[in-house]
Amino acid sequence: MSEIETIDATGSNSKLIYLIETQNYSDDLRELIKLIEENSSCVYDALSDGYTALHFAAWDGNTDVVKLLIEKGAKVDTKGLDGFTPFLLAAANGHYSSSVILVENGANINHLANSDEDTRGSSGVSAIRMVAINQEWNIVDYLISKNVSLDTLTEPCLGKPGGYENLIDVIRHFGKTNENVIHNEKKLQELEKLIKP
Repeated sequence: MSEIETIDATGSNSKLIYLIETQNYSDDLRELIKLIEENSSCVYDALSDGYTALHFAAWDGNTDVVKLLIEKGAKVDTKGLDGFTPFLLAAANGHYSSSVILVENGANINHLANSDEDTRGSSGVSAIRMVAINQEWNIVDYLISKNVSLDTLTEPCLGKPGGYENLIDVIRHFGKTNENVIHNEKKLQELEKLIKP
């Protein structure tokens, strides 16, 4: 069997992914553990978009499930067809604990995904770029402490969101206009100093 088996979302082999994606399991994870014990290779299964159970657990920031899947052999850097890894999904959605667990288990903090988001740079999207845009400063600080590459932060935004091309201007614009983002001008200025030549 290959490392990743693509399955039909409605197929019986997709039960682990279905339970995690829908968060339809008990707090003690017994259903998930039982499924994995019955078929240990199910942690490698992927839907037609390439997303695995670990992608969904990371996306939702479910640290207990992230830990379980990694313990049972799930690959931390598996890419979906969009290039997103579980780590990129955890970071982009502001899930600090899941991001740290994935990094501690070998996730590539400098992975680039090819995305059509208007905030992407010429290299694509990176975790540091996404968390800076979303102003998830705890994850920004963590990644910087891990020596993440800051190169993508110097690239202009290809889609010019809000009419801005400079990433710092885009971050500032999002912070002032997006109710889901808590703008922190001091942290933004610190980041700007780090990336200025």
